[in-house]
Amino acid sequence: MKKLILDPSVCIDLYRGGLLETVLKLPYALILPDVIIAELIEPPGESLLPLGFRKESLAGDDIQDIIELRNRYPKPSTNDLFALFLARRNSCPIITGDAAGRSDAAYPVALETFLGKRPPESLFALGNLDILHQKTFALFCSVKCPGNLILKTYDLARELRDTGTVVISGFHSPMEKECLSLLLRGKQPIIWCPARRLTAERLPKAYGGPLAEGRLLTLSPFGEGSRRPTSETARIRNEFVAALADEVFVSHAAPGGKTEVFCRKVLSWGKPLLTFDSLENAPLLAAGARPLS
Repeated sequence: MKKLILDPSVCIDLYRGGLLETVLKLPYALILPDVIIAELIEPPGESLLPLGFRKESLAGDDIQDIIELRNRYPKPSTNDLFALFLARRNSCPIITGDAAGRSDAAYPVALETFLGKRPPESLFALGNLDILHQKTFALFCSVKCPGNLILKTYDLARELRDTGTVVISGFHSPMEKECLSLLLRGKQPIIWCPARRLTAERLPKAYGGPLAEGRLLTLSPFGEGSRRPTSETARIRNEFVAALADEVFVSHAAPGGKTEVFCRKVLSWGKPLLTFDSLENAPLLAAGARPLS
């Protein structure tokens, strides 16, 4: 079984969100350093072991390596560095409230490729990290969408579900939320990217099953300063999702609206942008979007 290392903040979030037992159903062995087990108060560290969490010890000889990590990464807490050290020793991912930084090997290259000088410094994740290695289809729909395109978007969501396509989205607009509801009833992997900080305690209960099945990854580029979605965090999130995706689909972009501005940026990257072949999308098609086949 593959291993995942957890840091203290993630354990606290999972506990407060009532997801400790759910996350244990993921196809991973969840490991904590012994010093974190000893110091955790909420929840009590020793109470995690009977549930199925595993403890791994740090030896005196490891201290020098941890000191070197401290010199390289001055911001994380000492306990976070203990978790980082175990992740490196086991050559496995870490789930951390401090996230994967740009110098981390797990940081997606696509973010630096497409976002240039503005990629997020850190990523925050909960769920099956292996989904990031699969081909992804980004789904976007503006708040105002013509009725005939709403029906087509429903049909597309069903097709994506039935073909097992990995869908990545913020699932924020009403149409996107409807698509997510359809996708959650399938078996295909999903990547959800909220336009705010990621905390387990705020995850909808409906996500528990897909998380436990290892087919849901929640991913965010936002830290403590972004507790609620804003128009600016939504813009950043949309570009983040598009940068990660192999293909970007927009069901409709109102002329002159924010979604159209976003689409033109994606086209400037040279990334495939798809949309419905309809009269309502004529401006988007004229700008370079491809009709969805």
